[in-house]
Amino acid sequence: LFRSFGPAFYVAGVNHGTNQYTFKATVYNTTSPVPFNIDFEGLHQGAKATLTVLNAPSGLSQNVPNGENVVEQTTTSLTAEKGGVFSFQLEQYDIAVLTTF
Repeated sequence: LFRSFGPAFYVAGVNHGTNQYTFKATVYNTTSPVPFNIDFEGLHQGAKATLTVLNAPSGLSQNVPNGENVVEQTTTSLTAEKGGVFSFQLEQYDIAVLTTF
């Protein structure tokens, strides 16, 4: 299921029979960080996830063979807060993947 809310575009899925969820999002046309507060059915406070974010200086940035690596990758461990909510924010041109485990 693909959704769009203003500058954020996202899709989410589940590995059926488990509590492993994946949430993918990207942000365009914003001048300020976009907050996300994501919860998944069956996950509670203390659940763990990994958030991987790719970012570049412009929407047309690209890595090329033998060139400078302009796309930066940041990986963060998250812990669900009250209600099983994972909270983070994304900047302009961020591409993110949140995976629970």
